[in-house]
Amino acid sequence: MARKTALVRQVPTPIVPAARPRPPATRSQRVSHRGLFLTREEMADIAAATITDRDQLLVRALAETGARVGEMLKLTPARLGQGYVVLPIEKRRQYEEKAVYLSPHSKLLHELMRYAIEHGLGRDDRFWPITRQHAHTIVTAAAAAAGVYRLKPERRDGALIEVRTPAWPHLFR
Repeated sequence: MARKTALVRQVPTPIVPAARPRPPATRSQRVSHRGLFLTREEMADIAAATITDRDQLLVRALAETGARVGEMLKLTPARLGQGYVVLPIEKRRQYEEKAVYLSPHSKLLHELMRYAIEHGLGRDDRFWPITRQHAHTIVTAAAAAAGVYRLKPERRDGALIEVRTPAWPHLFR
C-alpha cells in the first residue's frame, strides 16, 4: 500500500490544559479518578436511587450481566434459564446469542421471574419496552440522584477539559 505522506501534512493537535487547575474532588462530589469503571458499591447506590422496581431491575441486570443497553432491552422471560440469561449480541451482519451465567448468590433471576409473573408478561414480552435513549436517561438520572460521577473529556473552545458527568450505562460493562 502506497503511503501519501508527501501530500498530507500532519499537524499535531496540542492538548491544552484547563484555564485553572482542577481543585481536588471533595467527598461530597464522589468523582472517581481510577478510570472508567464503577465499583460494586457505586452500582448498588445507582440501583437504590432508581424510582420504580422496573428501573431498579434494569440497573441491576446491567450491573450483573455486563450487557449493553440494547442487548438488555431485548430480554424476555423466555430467555431466562437456570442460572443464566441468554442475550442477543449486537452484530452488524449476523444474529448471534450468548449465555451469561450469573453468580449463584445472585437473586436477579428470581426477581426477574417474580416481576414477569406480577406484571403478566408473556414468554416473548420484553421486560423493558423502552428505547435505548430512555434506558440511558434512566441510568444517568439514577446516577445523578446517587451522586455517582465520572470525569469525561470534552473539547470546549478548542481546549480539552474534563467535565463532571453522571455515570452512564457503558460503565457497567
